[in-house]
Amino acid sequence: MGKGKICPACHKDLPEGTDTCPFCGFSQLDRIFLDRDDQKVWLRTKLDSCAGRSEPCVFQGAKHRLILEGGALYGIGCNDTGQISDTDQENYDHRIRMQDGVISADAGCNYSIYVTSDGQVHIQGRGVFGERFKGFSGAVRVEADKKRDRFFILDTQGQWFAFGDNRTDIFAPRVKEEVWRPPDRHERTVNYYFEGWAQRLEEKGSFMITRSASGNRLFGEDLSSIYRWICGLDRYKELCARYSSHNLWVDLDAEYTRISEKNIRIAKEDKEDFGKWQEMFAGNPVSYWWAQKDWEMVSPSWIKVSEYWRDYHSVVYRTNEAVFEPIPCERKDGMTDGDD
Repeated sequence: MGKGKICPACHKDLPEGTDTCPFCGFSQLDRIFLDRDDQKVWLRTKLDSCAGRSEPCVFQGAKHRLILEGGALYGIGCNDTGQISDTDQENYDHRIRMQDGVISADAGCNYSIYVTSDGQVHIQGRGVFGERFKGFSGAVRVEADKKRDRFFILDTQGQWFAFGDNRTDIFAPRVKEEVWRPPDRHERTVNYYFEGWAQRLEEKGSFMITRSASGNRLFGEDLSSIYRWICGLDRYKELCARYSSHNLWVDLDAEYTRISEKNIRIAKEDKEDFGKWQEMFAGNPVSYWWAQKDWEMVSPSWIKVSEYWRDYHSVVYRTNEAVFEPIPCERKDGMTDGDD
C-alpha cells in the first residue's frame, strides 16, 4: 500500500511500506486472491467489525464538521444549506445526531455525504445535488471536496465513482449540445448619454456646490431582460425539469442583426428637444462614484441619443457542468480541495 495510502476497510492511514492494515487486518493479498463473491463477504465482515469501533473520526467541511463515532454520525456548525439537518436553523453550536449505522462520511462545501452499513450512499443538504442524486449501493467509502460540490465514492471492487460540479471538466469532457432555439426577439434600445453639471448640498453648510459630470441611461430590452423572458417560457421550464438549470446555457448573443441606428446630439440651445429629455436626468445620480457623494444631475449641457433595433436569435445548449449520476473515474491526487 505504501505512504499516503488509506485502508479501504476501516479508512485509517496506513504506515509506510505495509501491506496489511494494523488496525483491522485488511491485506492487499486478500483483495488480490479472493474471488469476487468471497471478497464481498470478507470485506463486509471487516466493515462490520470496524463500524463498532469507538474512536471518533472528525471530517472538516467548508462551513460545518461531521463526527463519526461508534457508527453514529453527528454534525456541528453551519446549517445554511441543510447539510446537518432539514430544519430552518442556520447554525448548531452543539453536535446533532444525524444518522446511525454509518461506516464512512465526509463534509463538503454545501452538503454532507455518508455510507450506511448496507452500502447505500446518502447526501444531506438542500440544493440541486440533494434533489437529483438517486443514490448508490455497494459503497465502502465516500469523500467530498471542501471548496466545490464534488463527491467521490469507492465501491467494494475498489472502483471510484464521482458526481457533482464538473465546470472544470474534472469528471468528464465538456458537452455542449443545442436543444432549443427560443422565438426571435425584435427589440428597440435607446441609450441617452449626457454631459453637464452635477451638484450636491455641502455637508457642513447650506450652500450648493457644482462640478462637471457625465453619465448615461439605457432604455429598452437588454440581454438580462431577454434572459428573464426566456426563463419564463414553458419550454425552458420543461428543459430545466429534464436537465436542471445548472446544465442549461443560454447564448443570448449567439446571433443578432442590428437593423437600424440613429444618433442625435441635442444641445441646450435646442430648447424644445432638450426640454423633452432633461426630465430624465434631473434628480438621478450621475454614476456610482457620484452617487456615493449624493451628487445629482441638475443641468445637462448636451445630450446624445442613440437608437437602434436588433433581432435576437438566442440558442439554448445542454451541458454537463453538473453530474448527478455517479460515473466511474480514476481517483487522482488534487481532485478535491486543491483546484480553485
